[in-house]
Amino acid sequence: MRRGTLPGNRARRLAGAIVLLAVLPACRKPEADSVETSDAVIVATASVRRAPIRAIIVANGRVRPAPGASFDVVAPQPARVAELPHSAGDRVRKGDLLALFEIPSLEAERSGREADRKRAAARLENAEAALARVEGLFARGIAARKEVEDARRERTEAEAAVAESDAGLAAAERLEARCRVRAPFAGVVVSRKGDPGDLVDPGAPDPILRLVDTARLEVEAMVTLADVPKLKAGAPARVIGPEAYAPEEARLRDVPGSVDPVTATAPIRLELASVSKLPAGAPVRVEITAAERADALVVPTAACVREADETFVYTVGGDGKARRTRVTTGLATEAETEILSGLKEADAVVVAGQTALPDGATVTVRK
Repeated sequence: MRRGTLPGNRARRLAGAIVLLAVLPACRKPEADSVETSDAVIVATASVRRAPIRAIIVANGRVRPAPGASFDVVAPQPARVAELPHSAGDRVRKGDLLALFEIPSLEAERSGREADRKRAAARLENAEAALARVEGLFARGIAARKEVEDARRERTEAEAAVAESDAGLAAAERLEARCRVRAPFAGVVVSRKGDPGDLVDPGAPDPILRLVDTARLEVEAMVTLADVPKLKAGAPARVIGPEAYAPEEARLRDVPGSVDPVTATAPIRLELASVSKLPAGAPVRVEITAAERADALVVPTAACVREADETFVYTVGGDGKARRTRVTTGLATEAETEILSGLKEADAVVVAGQTALPDGATVTVRK
């Protein structure tokens, strides 16, 4: 036998053993889908607990007069301002003079209608006298029946002329009365755009004066399309204005019936619970209670991890490992989220440190 070589059978057995050693690892049964970490991940946890929860919808809005609580003063037609006794910020009583306009054409129209009324009244007086005379003559056989009929027709036409002139005069007086504008309710003058002596036009973009009933204010805000189904008419709300004003209580007047297709938002109106201290036009934030549960199973919202349409939390068991747990959620606020299924009271959930945390990772709970 030559030095450095092996008999054929022995060489073949050795080669087979090498191949077997190479194949064995590939045939081993795969391990469960879990991660073994050499270093524990530091996390913070909180316990699942039972507590009341309220879902709040937040929106931005503005204080505005309720329907019928704002009155704009405009000229009935091109005119000159004769009187404008109140300035912005003035408080006025119902019936106070707000503006007086001078419109010569209206004065002339009223004078003409008065003259027409006098002529129609004189014609009726003459027609009634003529009819009485002709009826008397007809009774004595002196006048003909046709004369009586003609006199009656003249009286009827004179009565119609009086009625027409009365209507014309009343219309002229109503139009002229619009030159003298009085406050329909007590309120505050919030704007004034003019002075006595100015020539004004009814088509101007701004009213000459605007009066607001500050006892009848409301809040108008915009909510997103996603929040519309959560709203319920009569739901309680808080109105938070500028820092100098205290929050005020309100309620949702009604649920919006339409949505702006461009912005995907809908307008809502809130009725204030009492006379507001906020001025008309003030920007505000509203917090509307959409729903509430008196005894809900809740976790900190920070514990929830959302992926597509699913929500997960990481629970920590007695073995010190974090387990990815799928949950079903209900009401949610910035601080807490209601859990409908997937957890039980007193479970420990990770609220910090769960970013990119592998399922089954060893964790150390931060004290």
